[in-house]
Formats: sequence, structure tokens, C-alpha cells
Amino acid sequence: MDLRKVQQFGIRLVLPEQYLCFVPVQVRGLTVVQSIVSPYCSAYAVKTDGTVWSWGLNSFFGQLGNGTTTDSYVSVQVTGLTGVRNVVADSFSVHAVKTDGTVWAWAVTTTASSGTSVPIYPPFPS
Repeated sequence: MDLRKVQQFGIRLVLPEQYLCFVPVQVRGLTVVQSIVSPYCSAYAVKTDGTVWSWGLNSFFGQLGNGTTTDSYVSVQVTGLTGVRNVVADSFSVHAVKTDGTVWAWAVTTTASSGTSVPIYPPFPS
């Protein structure tokens, strides 16, 4: 089996060899992290200062939350989002709970998850 190939939901990716790691390594640029979540091919870290940082696959729906659809293999700060207590994510959407109790969503969000009447696809929190 070629470990560089990942397949989920009918999507097949071929990862360059340099992105595979068979032993733990520190994620560059991230310190003082209080929590982390890593759904399908992306990861999100909440730092103790309430900012959210993400890295990985971004080309489907802007799920890294930095206003682009460009993949990033280094951590990038989620745009315009501070005061975050927790983040949850799945393959297509990301939700953050802020310390004031509000919920923020980005990537593929629908009526059920964002409270809007039509699907929205913002590549940043809204």
C-alpha cells in the first residue's frame, strides 16, 4: 500500500513524500496551545491567547479560515477570530465557541449549522 495516498469520501489525494512523518515532530510556529482538533487533512489549534491557528488542506472550501483556498503546510492564523475557547470541525466545516458564548462558523456551513436560510461558503469566520 502506498502510504502517500489518502482516500476518503471518494476524494483521492497523493501526498508528496516530504509531508509524511512517521515519528512525532513539533509543529513549527505553535506554542502555548490549549487544545487541538484534526479532522480530515486539516488541523486547528486554539492558543491560550484565544487565537485559532490552522494548517493542512484548504482547497475545497477555505476550511483553514484565512480567506483563501490555498493549502498551507505551516500554521496560519484564522482571520478575524479572537477570544476563542474551543473549536470543533469535521471534513467540511469548522465551528468556534468564543468566551462570550457566541458560535462562529466557516467553510461549508448550512442552515443547520450556521442558522442561515441558505448554504454559505465563507473561507473565513462569519
